Amino acid sequence: MITELKQSEKYLKDKGVQSPQADAEGIFMHLLNCDRAKLYTSDASLSESQHQIIYEFIQRRATGEPLQYILKQAYFYGFKFKSQKGVFIPRPETELLIDAVLRKVRNAKHEIRNILDLCTGCGNVAISLTKTLQHYRIFASDVSVKATSLAKENALYNNISDSVIIRNGDLFHPWQDKKDFFDAIVCNPPYIVRQELKHLPCDVKNEPLEALDGGEDGLDFYRKIIKKAPLHLKEKGYILFEISPDVVNGVTTLLNNDFCNLELIKDYNNRERIIVAQLNNNGL
Repeated sequence: MITELKQSEKYLKDKGVQSPQADAEGIFMHLLNCDRAKLYTSDASLSESQHQIIYEFIQRRATGEPLQYILKQAYFYGFKFKSQKGVFIPRPETELLIDAVLRKVRNAKHEIRNILDLCTGCGNVAISLTKTLQHYRIFASDVSVKATSLAKENALYNNISDSVIIRNGDLFHPWQDKKDFFDAIVCNPPYIVRQELKHLPCDVKNEPLEALDGGEDGLDFYRKIIKKAPLHLKEKGYILFEISPDVVNGVTTLLNNDFCNLELIKDYNNRERIIVAQLNNNGL
């Protein structure tokens, strides 16, 4: 089996896959239902059907199809999620958004109980918050029917379907009945500058364009959300965004109209990745 694993790794490397070893190991571990240590210590042989499945998965990965779509699963914040083509794949850096929410919950001067996750995708942020913050009320929405359907599947898969409310619709539209209701709004919106989309890696281009395209300046979704957020936030409520260095100045400028106490959080590569702000009710 080790021979087949190394051959698969070499094939992916020759095809220009960025993480050939991790991807080959991921495919083998998924098929064999084992961890990495067992993968390298087992003397088991692959069956003919296993050979065929591995060949198919390796070929698909070599063409640039994301591993999460091939294996139909993704991991985020220590939890497992179903993944499918047409829905944005969770990223490790978005885990910083969860950490930022948890810090606000612990340190805020007023109680934070109702939290809204916009552009929820597969539901990774909302579900991770629900599993981490017991007895809190988490709400989530996405304009994509496919995304909200998958998010509901993932809520059921993670045994919290009764604890998170997921609706389909564009941004705040599903929450017209929730004025002055939320203590915090979190969002990882599409923020890639449109002209940069053509330069994305092949596997990212396999993800839905609508989950990536932030408009000509990357700020389309921030504008819409920041404009409407004060209507749905309670007094002194918080807004937390994932951002990229390309949009940080623009988002900061947009927030300065109705929000205060801005805080920037850097990611593992020392790049600005999360921005936190508090509603300035005195200015409304």
